[in-house]
Amino acid sequence: TAANLALATHGERLILTIEAAALRIYRDVAIREAIKVAEAAFAEVENAPMDAADRAEAERIYVRIILIAATYYEIGPEEGNKGRDRLPALAQQLEWAGRIDEALAARFTYAERLETLSARLEALAKLADEAVKADRPNLAGEAHVVRAEQLLTAGAPSDEIRAALDTAAALYAEINHLHGPIDVRRIRANLAIERELASPDALEACLEAYRRVDF
Repeated sequence: TAANLALATHGERLILTIEAAALRIYRDVAIREAIKVAEAAFAEVENAPMDAADRAEAERIYVRIILIAATYYEIGPEEGNKGRDRLPALAQQLEWAGRIDEALAARFTYAERLETLSARLEALAKLADEAVKADRPNLAGEAHVVRAEQLLTAGAPSDEIRAALDTAAALYAEINHLHGPIDVRRIRANLAIERELASPDALEACLEAYRRVDF
């Protein structure tokens, strides 16, 4: 509410402003506008006292905007890569401040955006280990699901893909995750369709399961 916003610190208002700009991308595909809003928000608080972790979180969200802009060719790839390469330092700052979920989110975005498959797979595996240590099995499961998808796209051996999916399934089972197991089933179905000439019925069943999940 407006009252709550008025009571917010400079850092909290900065985060909320940039998060709102990021949401406009998904709602209105307003990528350039989001960048302008974020840059203006940073300029407005340039000399304001602010918690370092709040600034790091705001920058993390801004990097997310920059990476979307690079994906849709609104900015050049070099600028996108420059933003991506800021994420490890931001993650470290967030971790020092005890903001574990935000730190892991920064590392996840970084891992997914690395340029080579081998680098992405290594970073995602490392992220999954860190998420397990931080008691975030849902995030660890998601990292292994993304690894499995990338392995499938790259034509990796089926056993390697199944191993990633088995690990993800076990992690999701620990917390009775709602849609994670459906993601695992979907990739297993795609694997079977592509390499074992299986019927697409299993994939249709996954899509139906997604529709039934109450998010």
